[in-house]
Amino acid sequence: ANVTTLPPQLFLSCLNLKSVTLPDTIQTIDRQAFYGCPNLATINFPEGLTFIGDTAFSGTAIKEAVIPEGVTVIHKSAFSGCEGSPPQRSNVPCSSCQY
Repeated sequence: ANVTTLPPQLFLSCLNLKSVTLPDTIQTIDRQAFYGCPNLATINFPEGLTFIGDTAFSGTAIKEAVIPEGVTVIHKSAFSGCEGSPPQRSNVPCSSCQY
């Protein structure tokens, strides 16, 4: 089966998680999916991704990432508490993005 959604709190406070490679089938990263993973520094966002939930990456070590142009919603505080500035979009501005 193809996984399309990472459910809420899937990797909540996973201290040993350092890098994530998401499959191309992922469209939704739900709220707090990677919340409180202080060693998570790198992640790839698949081109089919459309939604990043509230505080999905809060409290991680992500310093930069490229968000695909297909992402239409980035919830408030999705990247709060990260070491760097909010990730950059690849091309198109997001009408519903609230960093």
